[in-house]
Amino acid sequence: MGSRPELFAIVGGLWTHYVVAGKFDIALGIGEELLRMAEAANSPAMVVAAGNCLGITLHHLGDHRRALEYFERASEALDVRFRTAFLGFPWDPGVNLVAQSSRVLWVLGYPDRALARIRDAIFHGSAERMFAQFVSDRKLGREELERMRRLLAERLKEEP
Repeated sequence: MGSRPELFAIVGGLWTHYVVAGKFDIALGIGEELLRMAEAANSPAMVVAAGNCLGITLHHLGDHRRALEYFERASEALDVRFRTAFLGFPWDPGVNLVAQSSRVLWVLGYPDRALARIRDAIFHGSAERMFAQFVSDRKLGREELERMRRLLAERLKEEP
């Protein structure tokens, strides 16, 4: 499908359908297409979402090591500057990938890393919800919004 970002959410919806239906072989192919779309669009936000999809699918297929590789790759692309791109999603792919990868770490025998990862997910999820609520409650000008994004970025760097 090339670099047609406008189709990314639609293809992501198809992925969700097949994962929920337990058709992981089809979901894997769709996840791979999402990653190709993300790379063609050169979009880190889309790479996060695609890596999350592939990690979840591979985890359900029992390929935990490859799942972790995709979660880690997506984590590397995660950047607070585009976290607001996820405000319209039913869930934040960034927070979700951190939470989902904790389960994979646990299965692979890394309980301490898994617990640290789930703490990160809780922290990031709380920060994102506060930011989204703040933005939706106020009519912010561009300068105010940028200031809030910088404050959120600083706060996220101070993770517990």
